[in-house]
Amino acid sequence: MELKVPLLSSLANSSTSQDIELKLKANPNIGDLFTSFPANDSRSDIQSILKNLMRMKPDEIPIPFKGNCLQLTKDKSSFVFCSVEGRLGICNRLTKEVTNDVKLSDNGLYALALFNNDQYVFVGGKDAIIFKYRLSDFKLVKKYQGHEGKISEIFFSGDEKTMYTCSDDKSVRIWDLSDGSSEIIYKHNDRSLCMSVSEDEEWLATGGADRTVFVYDLKNKNVLQTLDGPTNSIWGIKFSKSKSMLAAGDNDAGCFIWDCKNWSLLRQLVGHEARVSCIEFLDNEKVVITASNDKTVRIWSLDHDRKEIVYTGHKNWIKSMMLSDDQRSIYTTSEDCRILVWKVPVNLDNEWKLTGHTENVYNCLYSQKRDLIFTNANDKKAIIWDPIKKVKVKELLHEAGIYAMTLTQDENYLITCTSQKQMIMWNIDTYEPFSINELSNVTVKAVCCTPDGKYYVTGDTENRITVTEYRDPSSNQERPVKYVFRKHKNTVWSLATTHDSSTLITGGEDGSIVLYDLNIGSEKGQLLGHTKKIKCLAVSRNDEILISGSWDSTFKIWSINKLFLYKTVTFHTGAINGVYFSKDEEYFIVASTDQKVSFWNYRDFSYITNLTFDDLCLAVNCSPDDKTLYVVEKSNIFIQENPMSTEKFGFYGPERSSQGIIDYIAKLINAEEVEHDPEMDKWLIAPMRMNAVHLYAYFNLQLHLKQAFHLGSPIYNSIMKRNPLSLCIERDFTDCANIILGSLEKKVNESPYSLYLVEDLLVKLNEKGYANLSEFYNYLIIPSKDITLPKFIDPLASLPVVLESNTNEIISDKFAPKEMYKNEGKSIQFWSSYVKIDTQIGSEASVNFLESLIDCPNPDIFRTRFIKVILNKKWETVRWIMRLQGLIYGTYLLLLSIYTTNFLGSVAFLAPIFAINLFLLSYEVFQMGVAGLDYWSDPWNYLDLTRSFTCVVYAVLLFIEVGLEANEKLFVFLTLLSWIRGISYFRLFQKTRYLIDLISEVFSDMTSFLALLFYSTLAFSLIFVAITKGEGDSFASYLTISYRLDLGDFDTAGYSTIDWIIFFLASVINPLIMLNLLISIMGDTYDRVQDGREISDLKELAEMVLEAETLLYWKRGLGQALYIQVLGEQEQTMEVDTWLGKVRELKLKLVTIHKSINNISITHTNDFKRLENKVDVLRSADKEEVLGKIEEMNKSFTAFKEENQKQMNEIKELLSKSE
Repeated sequence: MELKVPLLSSLANSSTSQDIELKLKANPNIGDLFTSFPANDSRSDIQSILKNLMRMKPDEIPIPFKGNCLQLTKDKSSFVFCSVEGRLGICNRLTKEVTNDVKLSDNGLYALALFNNDQYVFVGGKDAIIFKYRLSDFKLVKKYQGHEGKISEIFFSGDEKTMYTCSDDKSVRIWDLSDGSSEIIYKHNDRSLCMSVSEDEEWLATGGADRTVFVYDLKNKNVLQTLDGPTNSIWGIKFSKSKSMLAAGDNDAGCFIWDCKNWSLLRQLVGHEARVSCIEFLDNEKVVITASNDKTVRIWSLDHDRKEIVYTGHKNWIKSMMLSDDQRSIYTTSEDCRILVWKVPVNLDNEWKLTGHTENVYNCLYSQKRDLIFTNANDKKAIIWDPIKKVKVKELLHEAGIYAMTLTQDENYLITCTSQKQMIMWNIDTYEPFSINELSNVTVKAVCCTPDGKYYVTGDTENRITVTEYRDPSSNQERPVKYVFRKHKNTVWSLATTHDSSTLITGGEDGSIVLYDLNIGSEKGQLLGHTKKIKCLAVSRNDEILISGSWDSTFKIWSINKLFLYKTVTFHTGAINGVYFSKDEEYFIVASTDQKVSFWNYRDFSYITNLTFDDLCLAVNCSPDDKTLYVVEKSNIFIQENPMSTEKFGFYGPERSSQGIIDYIAKLINAEEVEHDPEMDKWLIAPMRMNAVHLYAYFNLQLHLKQAFHLGSPIYNSIMKRNPLSLCIERDFTDCANIILGSLEKKVNESPYSLYLVEDLLVKLNEKGYANLSEFYNYLIIPSKDITLPKFIDPLASLPVVLESNTNEIISDKFAPKEMYKNEGKSIQFWSSYVKIDTQIGSEASVNFLESLIDCPNPDIFRTRFIKVILNKKWETVRWIMRLQGLIYGTYLLLLSIYTTNFLGSVAFLAPIFAINLFLLSYEVFQMGVAGLDYWSDPWNYLDLTRSFTCVVYAVLLFIEVGLEANEKLFVFLTLLSWIRGISYFRLFQKTRYLIDLISEVFSDMTSFLALLFYSTLAFSLIFVAITKGEGDSFASYLTISYRLDLGDFDTAGYSTIDWIIFFLASVINPLIMLNLLISIMGDTYDRVQDGREISDLKELAEMVLEAETLLYWKRGLGQALYIQVLGEQEQTMEVDTWLGKVRELKLKLVTIHKSINNISITHTNDFKRLENKVDVLRSADKEEVLGKIEEMNKSFTAFKEENQKQMNEIKELLSKSE
């Protein structure tokens, strides 16, 4: 059942984040989320998300009509608003209750202003009259007449002696409030639609339908300036605080900002999609806020060219906007009958744009040594930037466009290659060209330097790669050519080298990639698959992975060592122009001309999220700490915080506005009925590196989880290594965990690398023992798909061979020498795990894994290849410890046997037995110390201690010659314990290992039988006593006779008739019936143990390995998680080819069908409920038709269920026949 937590339902009734937090703390379901948690507790992440969500989500105040104008009283207690329906309302800001609502006019009201400390309100509308009402009771006080069209705006002077208005009658009027007189100060050529008065009340500005802005000097009483530029009617206008700027918004979604000193156009803000009707400046005049008929509020930075912040939330036109006095809140009202209160962002420096190039930029390099950025373009410029100060440092001018550029290894020189066949080396200290090489008849399209500083490499239009020895230009030494390669068929567009400088990688116009060995100058291999030019190549920092980006809109991920294609990604729709690997190798970034920059998980090459830009993305890079992202956006360099490394909270995703994901998550947490939206799963929540799928798991939203996995939503570890599965385990949501395990099984076929998600969860998975766990474990180690691996090996080779590796790439030479592999012989197969596991003997991780494995509630995991390989590998390493122990104990038993038969009572011969016993006792004490309380969980340890102390007591008593008769009985007890303990050492041998479990199970199953046998034996003993009337022997002797009768001792001499009758009953019940009952019980026990023999064997093996590893306490801090790789014989006969395997497979099919029916039943039930709810809501729909469809769906589900039941019955019948 899904957990429903009503979390944010109080948002609608709270006005501040503090109010919301108080209400949330009172909620018993989630109140604990507001306590302090350690960083390793998942609740700390959820707590942070909730608190930030409350701050980001706009506060909503419902109002009874479509808001048109909005004002806030001076005491900040109430909103006053009017509407196009002619109504005026007052709403308490804190309680969100409408305290007054009255209809003042049959025509619409479009202008509103508060007057005289909020005692009065002036309103104007279509009837061209300005009305003055007393605010307390809405009593009409006065009318101001003069306009002949709709009143558009009303303003008052600071002393409230003057009123300024504009109207659809084209006029702008000034009113004397003492007598109500007015005069027209100027007119527009069309409707006058908006007005603003500067704070010093010197200027007044208006905008009209004539697409003109008039600026009027109130002191000199003349039109100061007429401004053109807008292409349609002007609906919003505003002066900045200091009157340095004037902004106007028009009906074509444009916002124009003029410099009031010279009236030049400073900027045109482009982004809105409909009329811009409201404008506000922050007091610092660095930020302007606009609202529009496109239902958005946008926040623009004016001091630098950044992308605007977009707020979405209104569902209709925004008609009015104002700022709070502290400039921390934005108030908007809309025709959606709501007032929304938005938070002004505290930090607007998250994004920055560097402008300077006039054509497309080709490269963006970062000098870590100098903290500078270098860019080159076809505009004949290479520009050096300071990314910290966000300023241009220097322009390096060329005579032609610059196609290629790189830094030398020491970062002292910049190499540029132009379209005029020149290669120039620039001294970065002086910004002067140090050397200019004229290239003969070729244009260099790609250039790079090897990381060791030995070579620089060029790729040109003549399909040539030239490797030249690097010499510092200041040395004036000749730079000889080392190698020339010509493998490509035409232009070479991209170059890269491995970080160890051993391999050069080239990409050409023909779509091919070629690898060269720079040590010997030969070709290493070729990678084919792209259909168009290779524009970029990037090598992972460990030199294992190559990513190639092409103009065919794909990027491919290759193994450099194996020349093997891991994956082809078709996410982008434009050319791939840049790839960047993070320093921690957790992710990589891809830039494309489809205006997207995407982020990908390095471990399984899966999608995380993407950002959308305004123009072509031509290159990508990051700062040395990966915290700042640099994206070449056509001719500009866009700078912002890296979503994957930022420490600030935020939502990053495909859309410009994050309001959609904020609302979606709020509804999820608030347990509102919201359908799964896969687009919302694409958003990243920073700095946690979480997404909506993490929240589905945390709040036990099973259907959302199932759909997310089915649709391939991003699944990845958070910054604290949490993923949906770990959250389900931590929260003990079994159903969700089983859903994820089942989904990961299916995902393995597409991408086995996704199994990295469970690497840190194996111990917890074992402890939980989920139903799907054994099936899931079958996928943790799978056959390699690498077709380049050998298929045969020398028949004399010893197999299997198990290795550990830092990578899951299989290198055959590590398993056996090359000459061992043949074209025919023993057929082999390579296997590799796709999870790293610490199998270091004695390490803490290894011990914890073994303990969880032994205690796992799902023993079927022992049947999986993954567990078998691990246990057998460990046993090969530690078996000498257990065999040595067995040898010592065997010596002890041998000496004890000789002592018993030949030297009983000899103190001298007992001495070596006593010495070995002391050694074994010391071993037990050592085990107690290293194992702690876990020592007492093994029953054999109790037997060991008892035997050891018994031996000590016996030896001491024999030595001091005290209680010899009692000591003889003590020796009998010692001998019994010693031989019983010796049974356990048969675990060392595979053929007898399961017999230990069989003996244990037999004794366990015989408990009830022995009780019944004792009852019967006791009963017949009493009957024999009754026959003899208690005369003769004691009761003990009769009990002995009865017990011997059970064993077949039939002494019937002198029996009477009654004796024979009792004897007959006793012999039938005890020896015959009981014996056959015992045989039946033991037979059932044997069958059960035999069926689980494999599990029993491996569990015994795990316990012995754990015992050995526990001893190696000094290795607890060692260990490293590695992949497991296996070379074994090709399996000719799989388990399913045996009858037992077939039965097991049929049982698994039964379980699968049961799960399918249950899942479909759950889905059907939820769909049924949703459809019923929709029937209630859709009043205009034909209910009969909808109900008919529901009934039809119900019938189809019933038919499906019956068909599956039929299949189950057939399988059961087959199983019964097999028995």
